[in-house]
Amino acid sequence: MADFHPIFGRADEDDDRALLLEGQLKRFCDAISNEWDRLDDFLPPAKAGDQAAEDWRSDLAAATDLVRGAARDLRTKLEQAERFRKRHPKPASPDRVVVLEDLLDRAAEFLDGYVDVVDGDYGQPEPNKAMRLVSEIREVVPA
Repeated sequence: MADFHPIFGRADEDDDRALLLEGQLKRFCDAISNEWDRLDDFLPPAKAGDQAAEDWRSDLAAATDLVRGAARDLRTKLEQAERFRKRHPKPASPDRVVVLEDLLDRAAEFLDGYVDVVDGDYGQPEPNKAMRLVSEIREVVPA
């Protein structure tokens, strides 16, 4: 039975997508911890007997506790996700250069049927676009 990713569920989810979303969630948690404390700067100074200001402060404190609790839970999940990624490393992907060379070779084989010469300036034969492209591919990826 496959393990489940602590945030995204199934273990076979797209690893790159999960990593991107985890990074965004980490930045969100950092923003909460860095910016949420600054809300006090926007409160009006408390005056003795000002019940509205006191209610506002207590409501803000309650909301702050909820947001910080959610951020704490999210950080815990992100730490679990980090451990999950260490236990389930992403399989090595094929070398991009090898894949690109194979694709270029296939493109050259396809274009080979279109290779021809055309009349150039002053009636001199010149290679057509397909022949030029195949020549450039073959300089990089020999047949």
